[in-house]
Amino acid sequence: MAKFMNKLSVTPFNTNSINPRALIATAQVSIDDPARHVNVLGKHFASKVEVKLMQHSTLIIFEEGSCNMIPHQSQIEFHCHADNRDDMTAITDTIDRHINAFFRKSNIDINWQVQTNQAR
Repeated sequence: MAKFMNKLSVTPFNTNSINPRALIATAQVSIDDPARHVNVLGKHFASKVEVKLMQHSTLIIFEEGSCNMIPHQSQIEFHCHADNRDDMTAITDTIDRHINAFFRKSNIDINWQVQTNQAR
């Protein structure tokens, strides 16, 4: 439990501070009780990497980049950032595996939309 608490923080975090030249991948997953699922995923990832709990989302900070999970009424919205395609693939593949493992639905197909962040 102490390991979990060391990597989980509830602090303001400016998501605009992420590399403005980074790639951005977005996706939505429809699911019952999205807030609970974001909480479960955040706690799981906090045992391995840094996680920041914000007022309306949870940010996972991977070595390769980051992924912000935003729960809505009937879906989770994901916004992932990475510096290159290999790192983005590592992040989105990790999210895909965990979605399918934690949500216990067979083969949820997540349609990631990847683009270059134009804010410079």
